[in-house]
Amino acid sequence: MEQTGKYISIWLHDEAARLLLNLPKRPENQAESRWVVLGLFEDDAPIGLWISIDRIEERTPEGERIAKTWTVTPRTCLIRWEFIIYAQVLGEAMDTKTIGFRPEKP
Repeated sequence: MEQTGKYISIWLHDEAARLLLNLPKRPENQAESRWVVLGLFEDDAPIGLWISIDRIEERTPEGERIAKTWTVTPRTCLIRWEFIIYAQVLGEAMDTKTIGFRPEKP
């Protein structure tokens, strides 16, 4: 893959992010969070993407506000394909103001 060394954002399913961070399951009466892993792309593998994680953000269900941030040690982790909703290449610098999907303003 030609993206080695570039910053990426990987959006995860709520249940997958909770498994990755060893968090309890989401209570049924609580809305799902939106989760994004931010870091440097290292490599891809048959079962997922290797990423050097800068941080993991839990965002409110609408995705606009960061509710909580995590770091992991060691930083390089494999994110399984089935955990990923989508990934975005951010490029040479991590510009987190432009990540995600929002309706276009008329």
